[in-house]
Amino acid sequence: MKKMKSLLLATALFFLTGVINAQPASEVIPVSGNCGMCKGNIEKAAKKAGATEADWNKESKMLTVKYDQKATSTTKIQQSIADVGYDTRDIRGVDEAYKNLHSCCKYDRTMTYDAKTTKNKGGDDMACCEKSDKQCCKDKMAAKKAGQKVECKKDSNGKSCCEKK
Repeated sequence: MKKMKSLLLATALFFLTGVINAQPASEVIPVSGNCGMCKGNIEKAAKKAGATEADWNKESKMLTVKYDQKATSTTKIQQSIADVGYDTRDIRGVDEAYKNLHSCCKYDRTMTYDAKTTKNKGGDDMACCEKSDKQCCKDKMAAKKAGQKVECKKDSNGKSCCEKK
């Protein structure tokens, strides 16, 4: 009987140690978005990918996630968010999903990505300016060729210079 109790106690301690060691990891990830609808979509996608907690701040554009490292990863969480159309620190949102976002959820997409991996390379997104005849694009392309760091994101009126006005 004593052996049985000792065995039971040892087994319980073994499992309890595993539960205690399974502390959730926490990370803050930049995620593009604009509004309360974005907040819901981003948090839902993060939880779908296995985050135990997700809180996106509209002002800072930062997502705080907690997750079990044995069950998921930040890459899986970011991919789930990208799948619903939002750009994250490392993964560009799926273009088709971005196009289907509600108009209030569409944000300026200024990060560049490797087209094969969709990984963020950081830097300037000038693709919209390369074939444009708009003066703001011509100016920015000339500055880029001169070696200056430029972003094709906002004109002097605060609007995306590539959007139709």
